[in-house]
Amino acid sequence: GETPSIEEITTVYSRLESQSWDWLNSEGVSRDVGQVTRSADLRYEHQGWEITVDMPDGPITEATVDHLIANFHDLHNRLYTYNLPQAKVELVNLRVSASGALPRHEMSTLSSANGRQPEPESSRPALFSRSVGYVDTPVYRRDTLLSGSELVGPAVVEQRDTTTLLAPGFGARVDSHGNLVITGME
Repeated sequence: GETPSIEEITTVYSRLESQSWDWLNSEGVSRDVGQVTRSADLRYEHQGWEITVDMPDGPITEATVDHLIANFHDLHNRLYTYNLPQAKVELVNLRVSASGALPRHEMSTLSSANGRQPEPESSRPALFSRSVGYVDTPVYRRDTLLSGSELVGPAVVEQRDTTTLLAPGFGARVDSHGNLVITGME
């Protein structure tokens, strides 16, 4: 393909960086603790693989691109013990990496069940083994379980992003932070 212009490279990086900062901000990461770094995937013409090379910060100029290509030749030599300084270098992908530090998260504690056992929201057939077949299985909502709640398998615990299957012969106890601690029963 054609080599992109400085303006095209700048436009793509600007869009990627803007999307990255939007995502970081949506996750609660501010610019003073966040970081977005650039890189590019380069290869020699007709080569079947690329090498990811860091792209310097700041405005993108001809000198920036020359520096990127020089770094590609150096990295290629370190990885493969040769380089081809006279060969055409292709720019395959532009990348950004976003990272940031979040404030220390204080783990909340759940209210105690005080010995009250949770009530299932519903039940449904679940297959645990072919030899036993389908078993009518209680279904619990994870957000209704309290600290100290105990479940005996078979059971299903559902939440928005996860379903936990508790097989027959296993028990689960909810700890003070809401974790399901699953153990085999004797």
